[in-house]
Amino acid sequence: MFYEERIIDGVLLCRSAPFGPWRRAITQHTDAVNELLKLTQEQRMTVFSKFCTHCGDANPRCRCWDDE
Repeated sequence: MFYEERIIDGVLLCRSAPFGPWRRAITQHTDAVNELLKLTQEQRMTVFSKFCTHCGDANPRCRCWDDE
């Protein structure tokens, strides 16, 4: 099964065939991606600073890498 997502002209699109037509993505994360695209780079950095860069946990100081 083939599935690809891409941001084109500021909108999350997808296709289900390698050379198939692009269409608006309708997935669980589509709304979140499209809302993030509306933010400036500074606003995105502020949002992402609230999450761990390694595991995505909502605690930016999580200890996920302490095991290594």
